Amino acid sequence: MVEDLTKQLSVETLGHAVALARLPEEIKGFGPVKMASIGRFEKKMAALLAAPANDEKRAAMPDQDTTKRKSI
Repeated sequence: MVEDLTKQLSVETLGHAVALARLPEEIKGFGPVKMASIGRFEKKMAALLAAPANDEKRAAMPDQDTTKRKSI
């Protein structure tokens, strides 16, 4: 995946490439917390891979976490 991103890297696709590269940072926790974060990761990755690379919405998507989190 990284190889494909670097082949298509340009000013227009930079945000998209960064968004995809940063996705693994969102996987955190242990047990059910980790499984939930993996589920969010997979949904975001699928959405990023499905949209055009130069789409501004696509590059902004990973920073917009609309899921509700429980406070401990």
